[in-house]
Amino acid sequence: MPKIVIIGAGSLVFSSRLQADILSFENLQYSDFCSVDIDEEWLGYAQRITERLMKAGGYSEATFEATTDRRSVLREAEYVISSLLVGGYQAT
Repeated sequence: MPKIVIIGAGSLVFSSRLQADILSFENLQYSDFCSVDIDEEWLGYAQRITERLMKAGGYSEATFEATTDRRSVLREAEYVISSLLVGGYQAT
């Protein structure tokens, strides 16, 4: 099962669409997703979106974890995707 880490998962539109795209490939429907963000509030939103995505799509074999501790999930990651919002949400 590939471990896919998305750093900056609080970028909700990008991270949720990316996960949906990844799950559309049959050989990646068993992935272990890890969402990382420094903002716990936005990480919580990302977690709820991912849980709904996996439930609605019937991706029962995929796993998911949300954390602010990137080092703990990067150790065994096979894929790492970075999504950064420069200047924070105030910049938008």
